[in-house]
Amino acid sequence: MGSIDYVKHAACYTKWHTSDAENIDMELTSPPSMAHVSHHPRMYPREHWLAGTKGRLIKVLSLACVFCIGLVLGSSARRPIQRNVTLHQSHCDLLPREPYQMSDKILKKLIDSVSRENIESWLWQTTRDFHVGGSDKGAKLAQKIKATWTSHEMKNVRVEIFRPLLSYPDMERANDVRLTKGSRVIYQLKASHLESQLETHPYMAYSSPGKVRGKPVYVNFGQSEDFDVLKSRGVTLNGTIAIMRYGKGQTLAKIKRAEENGIQGVLIYADPFDTESLDTEVPSGPAVPSDAVERGNIKSFPGDPVTPFLPATDDIYRMPRSDVQLPGIPVQPISAEDAQHLLRGIGGPSAPIRWQGRLNLSYNIGPGYKDAAEMQVL
Repeated sequence: MGSIDYVKHAACYTKWHTSDAENIDMELTSPPSMAHVSHHPRMYPREHWLAGTKGRLIKVLSLACVFCIGLVLGSSARRPIQRNVTLHQSHCDLLPREPYQMSDKILKKLIDSVSRENIESWLWQTTRDFHVGGSDKGAKLAQKIKATWTSHEMKNVRVEIFRPLLSYPDMERANDVRLTKGSRVIYQLKASHLESQLETHPYMAYSSPGKVRGKPVYVNFGQSEDFDVLKSRGVTLNGTIAIMRYGKGQTLAKIKRAEENGIQGVLIYADPFDTESLDTEVPSGPAVPSDAVERGNIKSFPGDPVTPFLPATDDIYRMPRSDVQLPGIPVQPISAEDAQHLLRGIGGPSAPIRWQGRLNLSYNIGPGYKDAAEMQVL
């Protein structure tokens, strides 16, 4: 036989099986040594070792190995550079540093230089005046702090100017809470003997203005579980005025929770049970005086309401007032002394044991007074 039929053995020379002989442009002739090939098993040329699925798999694995080796070499080469850059950048004041390790000798010297008398004097100078934000006394205090720091050779001390949205009460007419029976006023908030020295009357910053009247209801701290207790006892909350204690949660969340339950106004106070247990009052001791009113605000984020989380500078964007999410009910802080008068005489079921405070009265839930008196928040 002079030649091998290349059509029958096309699979040995092409990647795809060819069924049309006219598409193959090659002719095979048998060399002299293969004259008797028909008498033995046919021998076909061996495929290349990188061909087919096996070859592709080998290529992929090889590339993966090369990539991993490159990563290892690159990381090893980068470590000395990174170490040098880190050491160089450690001199930057803006980067966090490790806690400064001082010697015991230096530490003792610093501690010995601290004077109790100086701390007491400084606290008295910075807290004796009621310096509400944006007031003249607040500006004077800022300049005093700047001068003090400068005198201690502190560099680059400056006073920054901000223009936040601030909340002030009506100075001509203080917020008021009254108990009335018919046309007769049977109780009215008592002004502190120090209130005449203050620049403002007690108020809750960013509280909604308004006048409300209704029955009082004691809501403890105003937590979710407190309102669950009130609902389980069938206490009517719609249209009432809540008397609430400071603590156990953010004030804004507590006020919003009261509003969601139909309450139309909130009086909030610091119960003696939740303040210092010591009996000696300021200035002789740490206990809060019974006629003291804890001021505060009902926002829940840093910054003022129209520039949350941002400094209130002239060039900063300010939200429209209509987009500010604040409660829509009036909130008035009161003293423990006033709270005792307003809580005494409330009817309804007795409050749970864990709701009892340290005022000299029986804590009842309400709503309403036993003698049908009405509460007004003006």
